[in-house]
Amino acid sequence: MLDIKKIRENPEYYIAETEKKYTTVSLRDVLAVDNERRPLLTEVERLKSERNAQSKRIGELKKKGENADEAQAATRELGNKIDELDKKLKELDYKQTEMLMHVPNIAPRSPEGKDSSDNVVEKDGPIPADYYTKNDDFARVDHKTLGERLGIFDFERGAKISGSGFPVYRGWGSRLERALIQFFLDEHMKNGFEEFTPPYLVTRNTMRGTGQLPKFEEDMYRCDKDDDLFLIPTAEVPLTNLYSGEVIPESELPKRICAYSACFRREAGSYGKDTRGLLRLHQFNKVEMVYFAHPDRSYEDHEELTRFGEMLLEKLGLPYHRLALCKGDLGFGSLRSGRKEVARSQLLLQLRRLPGSPRQHQDQDRRQERLRSHAEWFWPCNAARDGRYLRQLPAERRLAQDS
Repeated sequence: MLDIKKIRENPEYYIAETEKKYTTVSLRDVLAVDNERRPLLTEVERLKSERNAQSKRIGELKKKGENADEAQAATRELGNKIDELDKKLKELDYKQTEMLMHVPNIAPRSPEGKDSSDNVVEKDGPIPADYYTKNDDFARVDHKTLGERLGIFDFERGAKISGSGFPVYRGWGSRLERALIQFFLDEHMKNGFEEFTPPYLVTRNTMRGTGQLPKFEEDMYRCDKDDDLFLIPTAEVPLTNLYSGEVIPESELPKRICAYSACFRREAGSYGKDTRGLLRLHQFNKVEMVYFAHPDRSYEDHEELTRFGEMLLEKLGLPYHRLALCKGDLGFGSLRSGRKEVARSQLLLQLRRLPGSPRQHQDQDRRQERLRSHAEWFWPCNAARDGRYLRQLPAERRLAQDS
């Protein structure tokens, strides 16, 4: 939530910056409430000071044996007026806070723009040798088609038991998912992250702490109203709130933490958007990285955090580019955000047979053997054999030549 004191100091700047993120609540309206609230607060404080003076006078009168009835009546009248103004002040405080909770964070260092078409490519990741020649045909197959060919996930049975947006992973798909989670966590710990296993259900106040509520409540899965608990949309929510209300010593910064969790989102605003395959799921798995950083180093630490994510893609041999999201495409609470885009089928590249091969359906036993070979590229049991979770990518590419 933006600091109302800073907004007062430079209102036009904050108004202009928040409007670039298409806020539904204008800071002009927030300031109008603030202008009504502040004189009221001053008046309440003046009356309380006057009541304190009257109370002191009553004590002195009684000490002298003099009549204090008039002073006591004046004190009661002040008390009634204070109660009335305090009630109105609390209403304005609540109104102002709720309005500010719907105002997005400003993003002064992010590119100007209205939507995703204005995002800026900041960096192209390394492209593995002979990538284009090896994968020319493969790149034409979308991830859903490829995954169904390989039999690694099942959308129809997922929809049968839970509805759309809940895929079932199976066989080597389940092992691939689990191995990637393990790989990411292990790599993060090598880079100095502490791993946590957070709860999947959190309180309303926890959701407010990371900006999910009140603005995005319709996108959240809420449990029984007597509990008022929410399924987490990302592990960022419990991780960020681990230290809420605490002061972290500067000597411990940056504090790096990570966690795996299942994530749950209604995706209420996804109508008309691309939801094919593994896009905009209601339940998915994610490994989250969180930094607690000193404000003076926040941009530098954000860059370091971004690089840790890019290093994972590079170790997996996946080409990518980094997008700097423009102000109009940024998340509600984001000051700056980058997106790593990878072709959606590329992760399955290591678990494939090339589509269109003339021998594609000739030898089922040989096909299954190739699938096992490619899937083991991700599976942690290799650590016992060669001391690593991942084999070298070039060796695995050679397997594809037999397809």
